[in-house]
Amino acid sequence: MEVIDIMALNDLGAGRLDQMVFKASEGAAGGIMIGWNASKWALQDQVIGTHSISTLFRDTNTGWRWMLSGEYGPQGELEREELWSELSIIKAAWDVPWCVAGDFNITRFVEEQNRAGVNTPAMDKFSEWIDLEGLHDLPIANHAFTWSNMRNAPALAKLDRILISEEWEDMFPCCAVQGLPRITSDHIPILLSSQVTSRKKAPFRYKTWWAECPDVEEIIRANWSKSVGVISGVKHLAFKLRRLKKCLMVWSGLARRKRVEDKARNMEVIESLDRMEESRPLSNEERVNRSGAKSKVAEVLHLEEIEWRQKSNALWLQA
Repeated sequence: MEVIDIMALNDLGAGRLDQMVFKASEGAAGGIMIGWNASKWALQDQVIGTHSISTLFRDTNTGWRWMLSGEYGPQGELEREELWSELSIIKAAWDVPWCVAGDFNITRFVEEQNRAGVNTPAMDKFSEWIDLEGLHDLPIANHAFTWSNMRNAPALAKLDRILISEEWEDMFPCCAVQGLPRITSDHIPILLSSQVTSRKKAPFRYKTWWAECPDVEEIIRANWSKSVGVISGVKHLAFKLRRLKKCLMVWSGLARRKRVEDKARNMEVIESLDRMEESRPLSNEERVNRSGAKSKVAEVLHLEEIEWRQKSNALWLQA
């Protein structure tokens, strides 16, 4: 994306992000975005480099400061040296707990790819830079590889990773990385979790995603046409509205629960076949099953996008 506006930020951040900094892509490569919630993190400084973005944050509650660097690794050896240098310079300037995340476009070890190879000087220099900066390469709990060329007998490699300093790990000790199912990209998304938060129950309101459900119209018509006895006038209308509200709340809860279950089930299928593909080529039937599961997840994601867009608009108006 050459331009990321506030609507794109709302979609990408599921309504939870309200500020961002980004580096435009060149064609299909090189794009980087860091988004955050300003009520939790105050931006104190930022640097947009040739291959990276670095942001200095302050926790609005505790005053803690830390930096996040997002990067997109270049292919050339000289460009990689440039990336390591620009990241090291920023780290030395700010000297705070540090997290680095992104597609490094290079592996560290031979076992991080599924095809025979040898350690190259570039791989050794990458590991040397990580050690020099005192960074910890967080393991991805459920995946050996993060990228696939998506062919019948795919080439697989671990190109994406999250690196943290000891100081960052001391600040956020309960952190772990897991890979999420690959839906559209040839890379799996990787998720760094550091804490668990709870959500308040939302009040009843019309959900725009209901209009995408084929059975909602019949449910509303059937509920509205039921008899209300001898009640008449305004009380008649109020009773029907209250009854319809309860009906929609029950239906919406069941529909949403089914949506979550369908998404989880199909994501498990995708993840299982992705892991299977790391050790052997998939059969035609397995590839068809994965494609079907991706289509079903895409349908669910479409409904979730509609839901989060409505929530983000409401939050934006309140702000």
